[in-house]
Amino acid sequence: MKSNLHIKIKGSFLWKICAVIVLVVVLTCCSTDILSVDQPTTATVGQTIPITMKVLYTNTNVTANMVVAVLLPVGWNGAKNLTMTYTSPIGNGTFSVMPGTTTEPASGGLYNWPTALMKKFGIVNNYIKDMEWVVFVSDKAYTNPTTTVTVNMKLTVAADGGNANVALAYVVAETNDGLKANDGNIETSPPDTYEFYELYSTPCLDVSGSASGSIEDFCDAPLTTVDPFKALTDDFVTVNFDATILKNNLLGAANVYLKATAVDEAGNIYNGPVTPAKSLMTQVSSNKYQVTIWPRSYFNVPKAHTLSIMKYVITDVTGNTVVGANATTEPIIYGFTCK
Repeated sequence: MKSNLHIKIKGSFLWKICAVIVLVVVLTCCSTDILSVDQPTTATVGQTIPITMKVLYTNTNVTANMVVAVLLPVGWNGAKNLTMTYTSPIGNGTFSVMPGTTTEPASGGLYNWPTALMKKFGIVNNYIKDMEWVVFVSDKAYTNPTTTVTVNMKLTVAADGGNANVALAYVVAETNDGLKANDGNIETSPPDTYEFYELYSTPCLDVSGSASGSIEDFCDAPLTTVDPFKALTDDFVTVNFDATILKNNLLGAANVYLKATAVDEAGNIYNGPVTPAKSLMTQVSSNKYQVTIWPRSYFNVPKAHTLSIMKYVITDVTGNTVVGANATTEPIIYGFTCK
């Protein structure tokens, strides 16, 4: 099923001129519009999905190459698993990954394109920070009148092998002006209108099919998070619980506890400590708690074994009041991986 619902932050006239044209150019007026992004809302792990974006350039007066950036989970390795081509009435061509050494022009040479995009737009409508802007640049520049450019993408999702629910986002710009704003500088809190570029955010993409059952839910504000987002058996990890995110029975609790089990790659199951003191979470502020564990020690995992997942809930001292995924009693699943 595909959806055209989106959130647009429009560019002003000047930018629009050069931005959309993947082709760089001598345009005459000033306006760029992302007309649509046609992207599936569901996919399976490892599937290659088509994405089509249509951009309208209206009378540009600058010669530049088109830049297209896509916000993706880091584990998807977008630089290797995303390809782009374009067609237009004035020429067709391809995109290549923007070199990491290329600086974004509005930053005054301070940042490369991915860093500049992250500073300006962040992770858009997502809650997990494990995301990156993958930036592509067109092979040519053209002198462009008013024209529509069609960008055709092929994205292989979930290279890390995990299920995900994530809101992809797209930015179109051009190499001459980049992310230039009204005052000529990169702004970390974007206003309602911009020059020279446009941001487009799509509905969440639901990727399923992983045998582990764990899911990286970027779209929903989580009651719990694990930091770092990706870790291995011998890494220290911190489990955080924010009881204010969703209505739950531990809101206002004086003490809360981590109740967890883990499974290794051979299918062996390990229980967390029985002693409450070893699973007590520290209250760091009102209704917010955390505990840091070393998984190998916490679950008493033999040295020769490696954990694949951890299933956990948050409880009171009796264990009778349980808060799990989306404030239900279902365990939250965390996958151990370094990808």
